[in-house]
Amino acid sequence: MYIANFLHKKMLIFTCSVLISFIVFTIMLPSAFALDFRDKRITQLTVPYSKHVNTLICLKKNLTEGMNQLKQSEHKLLYLRNIELLEGLIKTMVLMHGSLYAASVETSSHDEISSVLLNITTLKFNLDWYHSKIVENTNLILSKETFPLNVQKNFAVSAKHMRTELQKITSLGAATVESYANFLSEYPSINSIRAQFIEILDDDSILVETARVRTRVRLLNVDCPGYYQTGGTETHAFIQKFLGKEGAVYLEFEKERFDPYNRLIAYIWKDGTMLNKKLVQVGLCRAKIASLDEDHVVK
Repeated sequence: MYIANFLHKKMLIFTCSVLISFIVFTIMLPSAFALDFRDKRITQLTVPYSKHVNTLICLKKNLTEGMNQLKQSEHKLLYLRNIELLEGLIKTMVLMHGSLYAASVETSSHDEISSVLLNITTLKFNLDWYHSKIVENTNLILSKETFPLNVQKNFAVSAKHMRTELQKITSLGAATVESYANFLSEYPSINSIRAQFIEILDDDSILVETARVRTRVRLLNVDCPGYYQTGGTETHAFIQKFLGKEGAVYLEFEKERFDPYNRLIAYIWKDGTMLNKKLVQVGLCRAKIASLDEDHVVK
C-alpha cells in the first residue's frame, strides 16, 4: 500500500512537470521570448552616433558663424546649403540611433528585426548621399577666390575637419549595416526561444531554465553515444566546452516540440552555432536525418 501510494505520488509529480513544460514551451514562451534582441553588441552600435551628432552640431555652429561674417548673398547661399545638408545628416544620424536603440531594448519578431535592417540600410544610403553632397558643396566654396581671406582660411580648416568626420560617419554606417546583418544571421528563426543553460544531464540532453521553469531538452535529430559507450566521454566534454558553465542558449523547434515520449526536443544554438550540427560535423554524433547540413536550413 505504501509503495503504491509512493508510486502514485511520483507519477502525479511527473505528469504535472510534463504538463507545466508543455504549457510553458507551447503557449507562454513563443510570444514572450521570440528572439530576445537585447544584445550588448547592438546597444554598443548606438554609442558612436551620439558622439558624431555632437561633432556635427559643432561644425554646423562654425558654419553659421562663418556665414554671418559674409555680406555677399551668393556666398551666403553656399554656406546656407551646407548648413541645410548638415541638418539633414544630423537628422539621419538621429534616426539611425533611434532605430538601433529601439532594436536593442525591445523584443521583436524575426520579421520586425528584418525590417529594422532594411530601415538602417536605407539610412546608410542617406548618409552616403549627404556625404557626397556636402563634399561637392564644400569644394565649390573652396573654389571661390572672392571670399574674404580670413573667412576662406577658417572655412578651409572647418572643411578638413568636416571631411574627416564625414569619412568616419560613412564608414560607421557601412559597419553598422554589416554588424547588424551578421548579428541577425547568427540567430535561428522565429520558431525559437531563449533559455539559460544549467547543466548537461546525459549524452543527448541538457537542463535549461526559462521563465523560471527548469526542463530537460533532448538534442533533435542526432544520435549521441552514452557516457560509458565508445566516444561518450569525448562527446560529453565537447558539449560542456561548447555550452560553457552557464549562459544563454536558443532552442529552435520543428513542428513537433515533443517526441512520442513527451520529451522536449530542439536544436541548441550558442553564439550563432548549432550544437546539433557541430556534433555531427566533428564526428561525435550521428545525424538521424539524411544530412543535418542540407535538410535543416539554418536561417
